Amino acid sequence: MKKLKNLFLVLFISGSSFGQNADLSYSIRAIVIDSLSAKPIPFASLYVEGSSNGTISNYQGEVELEGVHKEDVLICSYTGYDKKSIAAKFAIHADTIYLTRSAQLIDEVMVLADDAFLYDLILESKKTQSTKPRTSKTYFELETFEGEQQLELFQAYYNGSYSGYEVNGLALKNGRCALSPTTKRVFISIATSKVMYMHKLFQESDYFPTNPMELKRRKLFKYYQLRLSSKYIDNNSRTIYKILCVPKIDDGKYFETAVWIDSASSQLLKVSLKINDAQRHPFELWAGNHDPDDVDIEITKTYLELEGKMYVQSIDFDYSFTHISQFDSTYNMNTRAILYAYDYTNEFDLPLFRETKDHYNSDYHRIQMIPYHNAFWKCTNEFKIKNDAVHENTFLADSSTFSSTDLRGRYGLGGDDRQLLTPFKTWSKNRIRLRNTREETTFSTAPTIAARQYNLKALLYLDINELCDSLQFTSATVFDTYESYYHLPINNQSLAFINLYFDLMEIQRRKLDMKLNACKNLQEMKAAYQEILAASNVLTEKYIKEVQRGTNWASFVEWNALVVNELGIDNISFFGLSNEEE
Repeated sequence: MKKLKNLFLVLFISGSSFGQNADLSYSIRAIVIDSLSAKPIPFASLYVEGSSNGTISNYQGEVELEGVHKEDVLICSYTGYDKKSIAAKFAIHADTIYLTRSAQLIDEVMVLADDAFLYDLILESKKTQSTKPRTSKTYFELETFEGEQQLELFQAYYNGSYSGYEVNGLALKNGRCALSPTTKRVFISIATSKVMYMHKLFQESDYFPTNPMELKRRKLFKYYQLRLSSKYIDNNSRTIYKILCVPKIDDGKYFETAVWIDSASSQLLKVSLKINDAQRHPFELWAGNHDPDDVDIEITKTYLELEGKMYVQSIDFDYSFTHISQFDSTYNMNTRAILYAYDYTNEFDLPLFRETKDHYNSDYHRIQMIPYHNAFWKCTNEFKIKNDAVHENTFLADSSTFSSTDLRGRYGLGGDDRQLLTPFKTWSKNRIRLRNTREETTFSTAPTIAARQYNLKALLYLDINELCDSLQFTSATVFDTYESYYHLPINNQSLAFINLYFDLMEIQRRKLDMKLNACKNLQEMKAAYQEILAASNVLTEKYIKEVQRGTNWASFVEWNALVVNELGIDNISFFGLSNEEE
């Protein structure tokens, strides 16, 4: 059986050709195992020494690393275990990686006669925070289940901004999702990645239970009992203490916490927070008559050292709750998410897309501004977590699941500021139809200048990537319903006026594509984008000034003819307009 497994692994070798051994690359597939307990180790790091090519094991301890050469050296590590170096030429034919726990100087929980120094270590850790911001390529993945049925998969790459132990923010590079309906409902974790940086170890929060790191001395002694669980010497010859922080009050308001801390420097290596039936949490149900019940949360944060300071490496965020719908149906939801900062030496070239306001803090809002880019997910050689490839691809491709594009097309535009998933509309030949503005969102009835009662905002999206050995780009014209508003009466004339504006921006995007195809490098592409962006602003300002919302009929006809000639769309005919209409 062992030989059959090894043969199976060899079949997954990838390379340019078998006649070019120097260029051959391999896929390493294995399970990371605790050598003592024989249990899988989730989120253990595996990377090629001296490179940014790396990954982590999934919840089952499975790990897969592509692009490995025989001469490479692999490093596998996890907090509390000895780091392991493996010659790639041997790992290619192995299906298991065993990690050995670091030599324990204490191997069971000990109650000390004087545990005051443990409190001192926790308090001193606050002083080791770094305020210097750093950027890292970052991967985020989330899965949601009801029982055994998967309801949600979200995957995205970001430029993550970090200051020491905390996440400052995430700038999206690319993302994708799949959602599976359950009893005609779709469950969506709207902003889980935002929760990752909402939670601050050393700050009190109205959205999370209390943890010992945020307390001052008096309250730390009052609310927590600290115990030394173990101590060991790590790979850097540091003595690491694992401290258990147990709440003295069991009322659902305090995290049970485990802290791995350098006994000499008080720097944190790892923190694990856990609570059952949390009475304070960041979750709010979008629909239903009940708040979520039985909320369980587990957050694990690990850190790595950069220039003597500790920075976020990973955040594992698992939570579950019971949801009672407005029809009194009960759903037991389980979500697991992982954020991993995998490359502090490089960052992504982000899409050229001007976000005018900080509205786009929802994971799903963000990816709706992005056309699905198959080549990015097929060709990118970035960090990713090993999943059951058959299951993942089936879930993403299943005709019964919704993608971000599907969601974008299922909801109308405008008229409701509680819209869940409609901040953006990508241009198509289908016409935009805005609903009438609700009374409570209109301006004062006092006389005002009409031009101040509407604003149209369409943006040019451009993402450039080096993929499959070539420079590729993706562009789109995106109507921004956050920035756009129309507080005047909605009729066919106004709809034609709005759609014609959107069409003009699409014409500019097509001109951009033509320029991009003639560009030779990234710098030329960025310059072409800025040139078209400037021209678009001039063009649309001229259009809006001349047509006067369609009341200047002669000018409106001229602009409409331009769109007919370029796009084959006659807005005047489509909306049934004539010269007599005011």
